[in-house]
Amino acid sequence: MIAPDAIGPLARYAALVAEVPVIRLAEPDARALGLRDGQVVQALVQSQGDSLFFDLGGRKFDIPAAWQRVAPGDPRWFRVGKQGEAFVLRPIADPSAGVGIQGASSLSATGAAAPASGGAPSAAIAETTAPLSPRMLEILSRPSGLSALADILAPGRLEAALISAGAPELARALVAARLRSDALSPQAVQRAVAQSGVWGEAMLASGRQVSQLDLKALLRQISRVLGARSASAGAEVDDAINDIERKQIESIQQSTDGRFVFSAMLPFGDAPPALLRFERHSRGDERGEGGYTIDLHINPPRTGDLWMKTVVVGTRVDVTVWASRKDIASVVSAASGQLEGDLREAGLLLRAFHVLEGVRPAIADSVERPRTSGLDLSA
Repeated sequence: MIAPDAIGPLARYAALVAEVPVIRLAEPDARALGLRDGQVVQALVQSQGDSLFFDLGGRKFDIPAAWQRVAPGDPRWFRVGKQGEAFVLRPIADPSAGVGIQGASSLSATGAAAPASGGAPSAAIAETTAPLSPRMLEILSRPSGLSALADILAPGRLEAALISAGAPELARALVAARLRSDALSPQAVQRAVAQSGVWGEAMLASGRQVSQLDLKALLRQISRVLGARSASAGAEVDDAINDIERKQIESIQQSTDGRFVFSAMLPFGDAPPALLRFERHSRGDERGEGGYTIDLHINPPRTGDLWMKTVVVGTRVDVTVWASRKDIASVVSAASGQLEGDLREAGLLLRAFHVLEGVRPAIADSVERPRTSGLDLSA
């Protein structure tokens, strides 16, 4: 689980899924292979007796236990990253399938570049400039936001359309995937984050099964069902899927040098969806000690808009809350003592707690109220 060191009780703020297994390399080994931070490399699965291993540049690397579905000859792609003085190889999807990054490098399993016509290999690293696929360009051209996803996840909206389309089982699955504000728990939030649609490709790449309640997987099924009845309804669901995939790409772009960022939208059955943004700071940033920032935006009818920003550095916690209603701001302020006690029991120190009345300025991906001019999904 990705969480602050020794801060398991902070799961009430955000419960994050396990990191995809990585292959770790000592710096001398990485340098010998000519690896660079951000580079994309390819390895082949090879066998020796009953054992399987990755062959990268003529060197053998153990296959992490989480990779169960591999066979000799299978290619796998990795992005090189830095973790302190060490290097890691993080699994990614096949770049040729349209998810690569322009200007990335590839390293053959034998450590040699493909020879130019009739020539001998000239270097261990072959630079490639594969053009981005039309699908990737489409996603990258989208504005950075989740408004289409927020619209489509309005409580009951898709469920009603699915029942009308004769797909009650799919409607029930969507209901099961939603949180309820009157039945929240750390475990429920953890499941919602894990099923938010952000992690599906990473789980498949590591040989794990994607949940049947994964949000993006559900939306793809819903798009097929509703799109068969109305092209515009299917396109609206596809637009919401594109929101998720835009955030997936942003997460890759922003996660460098130990920094890790992701945004997820959590659907509720009795309130507009909630937005969660998590950032693990780089160890070398201006904070000096790394740390974590968790942003949460909710808009339940009983409280109105609430933004919460939690910063954790070491054992110190700073919390800032913006409330759109004055009465709710007073209720939140009165809860500071209880929060301080709860954190103290977890070995943490509440260093600052601020409650502000009004809207948080310059917040990205805010949860917008559903637009009323949308398409009729029941058509």
